[in-house]
Amino acid sequence: MKIIVDDLMPKATTFFAKLGDVVSVPGRPFAKECLNEAQALMVRSVTPVNADLLSDSQVKFVGTATAGMDHIDIDSLKNNNVHVTSAAGCNAIAVVEYVFSCLFYFAQKNQFNLQDKTIGIVGVGHVGSVLAKRLQILGISVLLCDPPRKRQEIDAGKQRTEFVDFDTILDKADIITFHTPLIKGGVDNTYHLLDKEKLSKLYRPKIIINASRGEVIDNSALLVELKMGRALSVALDVFENEPHINVELLAYIDIATPHIAGHSLEGKLRGTTILVEKYVKFLNQIQPEYLEKQGITVLDEFESEKLLVQYLPEALITEVTLAECLDLFSLSKLARLLYDVVEDAHQFRYQMASARTATEIATKFDALRKNYSMRREWSSLNVIAPDKSSHEQLVKLGFKTPMK
Repeated sequence: MKIIVDDLMPKATTFFAKLGDVVSVPGRPFAKECLNEAQALMVRSVTPVNADLLSDSQVKFVGTATAGMDHIDIDSLKNNNVHVTSAAGCNAIAVVEYVFSCLFYFAQKNQFNLQDKTIGIVGVGHVGSVLAKRLQILGISVLLCDPPRKRQEIDAGKQRTEFVDFDTILDKADIITFHTPLIKGGVDNTYHLLDKEKLSKLYRPKIIINASRGEVIDNSALLVELKMGRALSVALDVFENEPHINVELLAYIDIATPHIAGHSLEGKLRGTTILVEKYVKFLNQIQPEYLEKQGITVLDEFESEKLLVQYLPEALITEVTLAECLDLFSLSKLARLLYDVVEDAHQFRYQMASARTATEIATKFDALRKNYSMRREWSSLNVIAPDKSSHEQLVKLGFKTPMK
């Protein structure tokens, strides 16, 4: 069995080796010829996959090591009896911690207390729900907007979450952070969700963070508003037309990074391990004799979290002792030990400043992603807390925290 994997999926060749012959290839540009005699394809968000790409191939399983699936034509693949799946939730924690780094940056720059602000979360799926939970643990007010999830909860007769509409977010939230999938058209359209009309209604200073999909915000309209002096502070990890982004935006926004919000080591590895687990289950359903032939009789050994624990290296900083009770200031210091978004933003601006052509912009954008030095999540840091309350908060926030 031949399995094609994106060459930037960490440990993919190792994890899939027991399941067949693994061939590692670039995800962008992707060579269709590599699919000859392949039965499975594992991609990232940079590789569009549709029926045309798979025509004349034997591929019956397509997995993306990402949460979003807007780069995959799901309907056309399913119509051709191709099983399609994702690693939904794999990088949720990484994105949440990226957003926290942005929040700490804005709070320091503009000298405000996050507990005095209301944060509007647009999209309350894997990322949005974790973000909301951590913010609420810290006593920070949140507003949640997720129309499809609201309908699902109502239809199931168990609406437990208080949702507001997008206009309420625009009106009431001081900080707006986007965590929606890209949906073009229909009742739940998110394409240009924040467009010229919506931007013009922002009547007081706002902070906008987008770590979902670039097309959720109309980048051209945003640039016009910022040039006009609109009181907006903006952090963008995603842009329209990646990797061919509009670099003019960089001069007007506070934080710009090359689509790396989810690029923690844990998140990237988890994306791979989730696909391994799902592929083993797929083979067990349609071809169990093949697994037996490969000597695979215990499926539990391919569980995502078990594989993850086996391959995570020790972090550069492994233990910290808090001298005082946990508060937002000390949390920002702990978070910065592991990741500071400002460093990525500086590197991005430096690389883009030397790009003279559209081709150079795209090449440098992809190179920054490909060569990104993956950070560690809060869970990699052992924090010794001075009191029970701090210990409990740290546990809920995802740190490892033995009592002092």
